[in-house]
Amino acid sequence: MIHVPHDVFGKRKGSKNLEDTGIFVENAVRDPAQKVVYVDESGETVSDPHSASAGGGNSFFSFVLELLKIAVICTAIILPIRLYVMQPFSVKGSSMEPNFSTGEYLIVDELTYRFRPPRRGEIVVFRYKLNKQFFIKRVIASPGEGVKIEDNRVLIYNKDHLNGTQISEIEYLPATTFTSGGPDNAPLEVGDRQLFVLGDNRAASMDSRSAMVGLISFDDVVGRALFRGYPFNKIGFIKNPLYQER
Repeated sequence: MIHVPHDVFGKRKGSKNLEDTGIFVENAVRDPAQKVVYVDESGETVSDPHSASAGGGNSFFSFVLELLKIAVICTAIILPIRLYVMQPFSVKGSSMEPNFSTGEYLIVDELTYRFRPPRRGEIVVFRYKLNKQFFIKRVIASPGEGVKIEDNRVLIYNKDHLNGTQISEIEYLPATTFTSGGPDNAPLEVGDRQLFVLGDNRAASMDSRSAMVGLISFDDVVGRALFRGYPFNKIGFIKNPLYQER
């Protein structure tokens, strides 16, 4: 940047040597009585670069204000998403092994069930009605269906299968899995806005087979497990099984 006083141009009109002009300007600047104009290389007048230090306090407060604005905007965007769209959960316990284990980090979709009911095979997170703890289980039967557990088989009764049909769980259960307990005499009817859920680890899961849990209400369902964020070798969207009813 070149410093040029107002009256320099009048005295040095004939000067074409940039180096000479620089010397002349340097001499002129030493006179504190002269008003100095600052000119950039293109010839445009600019503000005094040295005055920036005087406004340092204002610059700091402007910076802080910008940070606050960014924080408010981020909160306005993230908070509704956190409350109404999706929520993080950490798995605790072995009731969903081998598919979900303690310490796994899941993103739960809270929006989908506002538009449709849960479907068979989906993994749902819900509040336990007695102490409001969060449970994670798999949907087995929906409203209007009956469910019966007999001879290591889960049987579903609905309008398409009045005599019951066994659902195949080979997509997510080991072949050695044994399912027992729950309704074994007559099909348990799933009422309006209710779900029958089971844990994948049938031998170590407290679920709808237990009188303490029973059928769960739609009102207690937080959402469906949508995405696994941890561990890193399992990152990805959670797939729902394609049941082969037989």
